Amino acid sequence: QESRVYRTFSIDKDSPKIGVSYDNTNANGYYKNTRVAKITVTERNFDAKKFKVLGVAGSLGTWSRIGDVWSNTMVFSKDNDYKFSLSCIDRAGNKSNV
Repeated sequence: QESRVYRTFSIDKDSPKIGVSYDNTNANGYYKNTRVAKITVTERNFDAKKFKVLGVAGSLGTWSRIGDVWSNTMVFSKDNDYKFSLSCIDRAGNKSNV
């Protein structure tokens, strides 16, 4: 009797795509109330541990997923000058936009 071994693997050539939108955009760079950024990462093999926030940023929430789109929020509630960048690397080693 012949023994067969089956393996599943994935090829991932696509880089993660990060998008950011804000709940409040009608000020001239100065906001008197809390501002919330919605962050999306389009990536089938997203790894939240490899998502990087550099610089002065708000507080990052918890990741959720619908299909290949991962979502999170970042809340800016303290007096500060915010300047930050977001990036990630997927499980295949593909780098996102910054």
